[in-house]
Amino acid sequence: MRRDGFTLIELMITSAILLLVMLYVTQAFTVQQKTYVVVDQVTEAQQNLRAVSDLVDRDVRLAGYMVPRQAAVCGHDATTGPDRLYLSNADVIRTVFALEGGNENLGGDYGAPVSGVNAAYNKSGATASVVLTRTWVDVAADGIDFAVNAGVILVNRRDPSANVACGTITNITANTLTVNLGSTSIGPVGLNADVVAVPAHVYSLTPAGGGNPAQLFRDGMLIASDVEDLQVTYFFDLDDDLEVDAGESFGNAGGTAQPWELSPATSRPDPSALREVQMNLVTVTRDDDPNKDWTLGIGQATGNRTAGSLSTGDGKRRRVYTARVRPRNVIS
Repeated sequence: MRRDGFTLIELMITSAILLLVMLYVTQAFTVQQKTYVVVDQVTEAQQNLRAVSDLVDRDVRLAGYMVPRQAAVCGHDATTGPDRLYLSNADVIRTVFALEGGNENLGGDYGAPVSGVNAAYNKSGATASVVLTRTWVDVAADGIDFAVNAGVILVNRRDPSANVACGTITNITANTLTVNLGSTSIGPVGLNADVVAVPAHVYSLTPAGGGNPAQLFRDGMLIASDVEDLQVTYFFDLDDDLEVDAGESFGNAGGTAQPWELSPATSRPDPSALREVQMNLVTVTRDDDPNKDWTLGIGQATGNRTAGSLSTGDGKRRRVYTARVRPRNVIS
């Protein structure tokens, strides 16, 4: 009597074919999953760039509104780390319509007057004490315009070409600001100086470390994670010809220092000649590329950031955003 069935060889061949099919499907699924993770993270990095760039672009365009033109923009430079950018805060100044209604001067000279100014007045360093006559910038007492972790820019209203200092406010007691001015300094201001403090937005970046991602802050408030670098360059139209000539670009490649920190101070350009700000933002994916053979990630050198201070051969993917923005309230 004959019984139908499979031989051992047939079963072995069938099992081998099924195993190959399963291996192929698993491999295809794994590749697809890794591709999805990479695309998702790159998309997230691009979205971070879009959101941050819109905010920074807006603040640059509004910088200089109703304040001395030399108080529009200032910055601290770093060649081995992120830069720090200060932009005059237009949000604390009342609108032109409100100022006109109060018959107030629209000459663009607003700022909180600084007390104790004499010919030798100078402020610099990490714990500078700046005493104000009031803590608002409009003529009307409409509240406090300065805040801890926000910025301040110090200028002499009577001399647009004089030194400018800028820093982050670390403490406020009554009308006294404690400010980290870094390597910037304002004086000595000389005779007949009229020093004012202008509230400013400050963009600062904390590099990744200790298990935390790189983080970008605006006035001490987190606005985006995984922003790896912020580099800023500046165009000063010193001859007023609307063209970038030799010696008019600062904070660019080659290690050139930012204009507010050059030493001696006499080497600093006329701060009222600033015409354009270029921002370079670098975002990085949250996690390493899941493809273990991907080791091509390398930090992007922009501005005057030295390549030796950046990551090399890691598993990250990066996106770079560069924009040149003219503060529309700063005119020659």
